[in-house]
Amino acid sequence: MEWIILVMIGLIAGSVGAMAGLGGGIIVVPALLFVGTFPDYFNGITPQVAVGTSLIVMIFTGLSSTLSYMRHKTIDYKSGFIFFAGSGPGSIVGAWVNKYIHIQQFNLYFGIFIVLIGFLLIIRNKLKPVPLNKNSGVLRHFKDNYGDTYTYGYHPVLAILITFIVGFTSGLFGVGGGSLIVPAMIILFLTSMP
Repeated sequence: MEWIILVMIGLIAGSVGAMAGLGGGIIVVPALLFVGTFPDYFNGITPQVAVGTSLIVMIFTGLSSTLSYMRHKTIDYKSGFIFFAGSGPGSIVGAWVNKYIHIQQFNLYFGIFIVLIGFLLIIRNKLKPVPLNKNSGVLRHFKDNYGDTYTYGYHPVLAILITFIVGFTSGLFGVGGGSLIVPAMIILFLTSMP
């Protein structure tokens, strides 16, 4: 019975996450905490177990997405490594902080985080990019399959700071950073569109 419930949670999280453009962690973490209230079937599901389980799932979904984007040659590897310089340590700090949070605190903080994500999704289409001074950071160009050229850039220190915060929330709550980093990249990094 437990396996059927876990598979259903995984299928729902994957489907909703794919449709909404979010990782499944927003579904997996609260669902695991909810079923953890039924001690006859699920015993010992703490916020730490829910977050750890969600992060393991994210490894495989992230890897499959990365392989797909690699085939389409739409990955900026240099920028990705700069962003990882912030998100990697941030996720470690977030996971370390998570082990000191009790379930009542976690539920409150996770709820506030979900409200923030909802707000970002509501205003996402209204976000306008901040112009980049060509002398103050990294400037990149990307040409898509339709021949449209995109120009984007960022200041490396600001990028590392933002990705540290994104990594921290990912390690703390077990959710993917895409729900935070994509709006941040649109606001701060995109300089021109076709």
